[in-house]
Amino acid sequence: MADSICRICGKEGPLSFEYIPPQSVGNDHTVKLYSGVDAVKSSLTGQDDMEGLKYRQLQRGQGFKTICSSCNSYLGQNYVKPFSEFYRATGQQILVSDFQEGDKSIHFKTDRLMPLAFVKQVMSNFCVSAGDMHDCKDYLLDRESTVFPQRYRLHMFIVDNLREQKLFTGWMVPIFADYTCCKMACIRIPPFAFTLFDLSSSNKVPEWPGNITDLARVPWGEKPGIEFHLPVLKAANHSPLSWGNVG
Repeated sequence: MADSICRICGKEGPLSFEYIPPQSVGNDHTVKLYSGVDAVKSSLTGQDDMEGLKYRQLQRGQGFKTICSSCNSYLGQNYVKPFSEFYRATGQQILVSDFQEGDKSIHFKTDRLMPLAFVKQVMSNFCVSAGDMHDCKDYLLDRESTVFPQRYRLHMFIVDNLREQKLFTGWMVPIFADYTCCKMACIRIPPFAFTLFDLSSSNKVPEWPGNITDLARVPWGEKPGIEFHLPVLKAANHSPLSWGNVG
Protein backbone atom coordinates (compact mmCIF):
# COMPACT_ATOMS: atom_id res chain seq x y z
CA MET A 1 0.00 0.00 0.00
CA ALA A 2 1.18 3.53 -0.83
CA ASP A 3 0.67 4.78 2.73
CA SER A 4 3.10 2.15 4.07
CA ILE A 5 5.97 3.01 1.72
CA CYS A 6 8.77 5.05 3.24
CA ARG A 7 9.13 8.41 1.50
CA ILE A 8 12.91 8.26 1.74
CA CYS A 9 14.12 4.70 1.11
CA GLY A 10 11.00 3.49 -0.73
CA LYS A 11 10.68 0.28 1.28
CA GLU A 12 7.27 -0.99 2.32
CA GLY A 13 6.57 -1.59 5.99
CA PRO A 14 5.53 0.08 9.25
CA LEU A 15 6.03 3.84 9.31
CA SER A 16 7.25 5.99 12.19
CA PHE A 17 6.49 9.55 13.28
CA GLU A 18 9.02 12.21 12.25
CA TYR A 19 8.93 15.46 14.23
CA ILE A 20 9.26 18.71 12.25
CA PRO A 21 11.00 20.62 13.74
CA PRO A 22 12.82 18.11 16.00
CA GLN A 23 11.23 17.23 19.31
CA SER A 24 14.40 18.43 21.06
CA VAL A 25 13.64 22.08 20.24
CA GLY A 26 10.29 22.01 22.03
CA ASN A 27 8.07 20.38 19.42
CA ASP A 28 6.31 18.21 21.97
CA HIS A 29 2.97 19.89 22.63
CA THR A 30 -0.48 20.08 21.04
CA VAL A 31 -0.39 21.89 17.68
CA LYS A 32 -2.75 22.73 14.85
CA LEU A 33 -1.76 21.47 11.40
CA TYR A 34 -3.10 23.70 8.63
CA SER A 35 -3.22 22.85 4.95
CA GLY A 36 -0.81 24.94 2.92
CA VAL A 37 -3.18 24.77 -0.05
CA ASP A 38 -5.98 26.25 2.08
CA ALA A 39 -3.63 29.01 3.26
CA VAL A 40 -2.77 29.89 -0.34
CA LYS A 41 -6.44 29.93 -1.36
CA SER A 42 -7.37 32.19 1.57
CA SER A 43 -4.54 34.61 0.78
CA LEU A 44 -5.75 34.91 -2.80
CA THR A 45 -9.14 36.05 -1.50
CA GLY A 46 -7.57 38.68 0.75
CA GLN A 47 -7.69 36.78 4.04
CA ASP A 48 -4.47 37.52 5.97
CA ASP A 49 -4.83 35.14 8.89
CA MET A 50 -5.65 31.48 9.51
CA GLU A 51 -8.97 32.18 11.22
CA GLY A 52 -11.70 29.91 9.90
CA LEU A 53 -9.36 27.52 8.08
CA LYS A 54 -9.69 23.81 8.69
CA TYR A 55 -6.91 22.18 10.70
CA ARG A 56 -5.92 18.86 12.18
CA GLN A 57 -4.91 18.85 15.84
CA LEU A 58 -1.83 16.84 16.77
CA GLN A 59 -1.42 15.96 20.44
CA ARG A 60 2.30 15.15 20.59
CA GLY A 61 3.87 17.79 18.39
CA GLN A 62 4.13 18.68 14.71
CA GLY A 63 5.15 15.95 12.29
CA PHE A 64 4.22 13.24 9.84
CA LYS A 65 4.10 9.45 9.89
CA THR A 66 5.58 8.85 6.45
CA ILE A 67 9.05 7.29 6.87
CA CYS A 68 10.32 4.01 8.27
CA SER A 69 12.01 3.70 11.65
CA SER A 70 15.37 2.92 10.02
CA CYS A 71 15.43 6.16 8.01
CA ASN A 72 14.05 8.07 10.99
CA SER A 73 16.88 6.80 13.20
CA TYR A 74 19.54 7.64 10.61
CA LEU A 75 18.27 11.21 10.31
CA GLY A 76 18.19 11.56 14.08
CA GLN A 77 21.70 10.22 14.57
CA ASN A 78 23.33 12.41 11.93
CA TYR A 79 21.37 15.58 11.16
CA VAL A 80 19.05 16.53 14.00
CA LYS A 81 21.68 17.83 16.45
CA PRO A 82 23.43 20.27 14.02
CA PHE A 83 20.04 21.49 12.78
CA SER A 84 18.64 21.92 16.28
CA GLU A 85 21.66 23.86 17.53
CA PHE A 86 21.36 26.35 14.66
CA TYR A 87 17.57 26.46 15.07
CA ARG A 88 17.83 27.42 18.74
CA ALA A 89 20.66 29.92 18.18
CA THR A 90 18.74 31.64 15.38
CA GLY A 91 15.59 31.73 17.49
CA GLN A 92 17.50 33.52 20.25
CA GLN A 93 18.82 36.01 17.72
CA ILE A 94 15.30 36.70 16.48
CA LEU A 95 14.13 37.36 20.05
CA VAL A 96 16.73 40.11 20.52
CA SER A 97 16.41 41.56 17.02
CA ASP A 98 14.49 44.79 16.71
CA PHE A 99 12.74 44.23 13.40
CA GLN A 100 11.35 47.34 11.76
CA GLU A 101 8.41 47.44 9.40
CA GLY A 102 10.60 48.04 6.36
CA ASP A 103 13.28 45.45 7.14
CA LYS A 104 13.62 43.09 4.20
CA SER A 105 16.69 41.05 5.16
CA ILE A 106 18.85 39.97 8.05
CA HIS A 107 22.62 39.60 7.93
CA PHE A 108 24.73 37.48 10.27
CA LYS A 109 27.85 35.33 10.29
CA THR A 110 28.46 31.92 11.84
CA ASP A 111 31.31 29.42 11.97
CA ARG A 112 29.37 26.92 14.08
CA LEU A 113 27.04 25.53 11.43
CA MET A 114 27.68 22.24 9.63
CA PRO A 115 25.98 23.15 6.33
CA LEU A 116 25.69 19.65 4.90
CA ALA A 117 23.90 18.26 7.95
CA PHE A 118 21.63 21.30 8.10
CA VAL A 119 20.56 21.07 4.45
CA LYS A 120 20.04 17.31 4.68
CA GLN A 121 17.72 17.78 7.65
CA VAL A 122 15.75 20.37 5.68
CA MET A 123 15.56 18.15 2.60
CA SER A 124 14.41 15.22 4.73
CA ASN A 125 11.62 17.46 6.05
CA PHE A 126 10.45 18.04 2.47
CA CYS A 127 10.61 14.30 1.77
CA VAL A 128 8.52 13.64 4.86
CA SER A 129 5.91 16.37 4.27
CA ALA A 130 5.71 16.58 0.46
CA GLY A 131 6.85 13.19 -0.82
CA ASP A 132 7.73 12.20 -4.40
CA MET A 133 11.46 12.70 -3.71
CA HIS A 134 12.98 9.23 -3.82
CA ASP A 135 15.91 10.62 -5.81
CA CYS A 136 17.12 12.06 -2.48
CA LYS A 137 17.58 8.58 -0.99
CA ASP A 138 21.33 8.23 -1.59
CA TYR A 139 22.00 11.84 -0.67
CA LEU A 140 20.17 11.54 2.66
CA LEU A 141 21.18 8.02 3.68
CA ASP A 142 24.90 8.60 3.15
CA ARG A 143 25.81 11.47 5.41
CA GLU A 144 29.03 12.22 3.50
CA SER A 145 27.38 12.36 0.09
CA THR A 146 27.47 15.78 -1.57
CA VAL A 147 25.67 14.58 -4.70
CA PHE A 148 22.67 16.85 -4.32
CA PRO A 149 19.96 16.08 -6.92
CA GLN A 150 20.20 18.76 -9.58
CA ARG A 151 16.45 19.07 -10.03
CA TYR A 152 16.11 21.03 -6.77
CA ARG A 153 16.78 24.61 -5.69
CA LEU A 154 16.45 25.47 -2.01
CA HIS A 155 15.64 28.90 -0.57
CA MET A 156 15.65 29.98 3.07
CA PHE A 157 13.87 32.79 4.91
CA ILE A 158 13.82 34.12 8.46
CA VAL A 159 10.37 34.46 10.09
CA ASP A 160 10.17 37.56 12.31
CA ASN A 161 7.75 36.05 14.86
CA LEU A 162 8.55 32.79 16.66
CA ARG A 163 4.89 32.34 17.64
CA GLU A 164 3.67 32.19 14.06
CA GLN A 165 1.90 28.99 12.94
CA LYS A 166 3.84 26.26 11.20
CA LEU A 167 2.89 25.56 7.60
CA PHE A 168 3.49 22.72 5.13
CA THR A 169 2.15 23.06 1.59
CA GLY A 170 3.20 19.84 -0.08
CA TRP A 171 3.93 20.15 -3.79
CA MET A 172 2.10 22.93 -5.64
CA VAL A 173 2.15 24.01 -9.28
CA PRO A 174 1.19 27.70 -9.49
CA ILE A 175 0.47 29.07 -12.96
CA PHE A 176 1.71 32.59 -13.68
CA ALA A 177 0.04 35.32 -15.72
CA ASP A 178 2.11 34.41 -18.80
CA TYR A 179 0.86 30.79 -18.51
CA THR A 180 4.22 29.47 -17.35
CA CYS A 181 4.37 27.41 -14.17
CA CYS A 182 6.69 26.05 -11.52
CA LYS A 183 6.54 23.16 -9.09
CA MET A 184 7.31 24.15 -5.51
CA ALA A 185 6.82 23.12 -1.89
CA CYS A 186 7.09 25.29 1.22
CA ILE A 187 7.72 24.74 4.91
CA ARG A 188 7.44 27.35 7.66
CA ILE A 189 8.84 26.36 11.07
CA PRO A 190 9.73 29.67 12.79
CA PRO A 191 12.34 31.05 12.93
CA PHE A 192 12.90 29.38 9.55
CA ALA A 193 10.91 29.05 6.35
CA PHE A 194 12.01 27.19 3.24
CA THR A 195 10.89 26.91 -0.38
CA LEU A 196 12.01 24.03 -2.58
CA PHE A 197 11.69 24.34 -6.35
CA ASP A 198 11.57 21.31 -8.65
CA LEU A 199 13.39 22.61 -11.72
CA SER A 200 12.65 19.52 -13.81
CA SER A 201 8.89 20.10 -13.58
CA SER A 202 8.95 23.87 -14.09
CA ASN A 203 9.26 26.07 -17.14
CA LYS A 204 9.68 29.22 -15.06
CA VAL A 205 11.31 29.49 -11.63
CA PRO A 206 11.21 32.84 -9.80
CA GLU A 207 14.58 34.41 -8.98
CA TRP A 208 13.91 34.70 -5.27
CA PRO A 209 16.46 35.76 -2.65
CA GLY A 210 17.75 33.38 0.01
CA ASN A 211 19.14 30.67 -2.30
CA ILE A 212 21.15 28.28 -0.06
CA THR A 213 21.49 25.40 -2.53
CA ASP A 214 25.30 25.64 -2.58
CA LEU A 215 25.41 24.68 1.11
CA ALA A 216 24.17 21.23 0.07
CA ARG A 217 27.61 20.43 -1.36
CA VAL A 218 29.91 21.47 1.51
CA PRO A 219 31.90 18.37 2.64
CA TRP A 220 30.71 16.53 5.73
CA GLY A 221 32.19 17.77 9.00
CA GLU A 222 33.31 21.14 7.66
CA LYS A 223 32.12 24.31 9.39
CA PRO A 224 33.27 27.13 7.13
CA GLY A 225 32.58 30.69 8.09
CA ILE A 226 29.26 31.54 6.44
CA GLU A 227 27.77 34.98 6.00
CA PHE A 228 24.02 34.75 5.64
CA HIS A 229 21.95 37.39 3.84
CA LEU A 230 18.43 36.07 4.32
CA PRO A 231 15.11 37.68 3.44
CA VAL A 232 12.82 38.43 6.37
CA LEU A 233 9.39 36.87 6.05
CA LYS A 234 6.71 38.81 7.87
CA ALA A 235 4.65 36.58 10.13
CA ALA A 236 1.40 37.86 8.63
CA ASN A 237 2.41 36.59 5.18
CA HIS A 238 0.54 33.30 4.90
CA SER A 239 0.86 32.98 1.13
CA PRO A 240 3.94 30.96 0.13
CA LEU A 241 3.51 32.22 -3.42
CA SER A 242 4.62 35.70 -2.30
CA TRP A 243 7.43 34.74 0.08
CA GLY A 244 10.07 35.67 -2.47
CA ASN A 245 8.72 39.18 -3.00
CA VAL A 246 10.61 40.57 -0.05
CA GLY A 247 14.04 41.30 -1.52
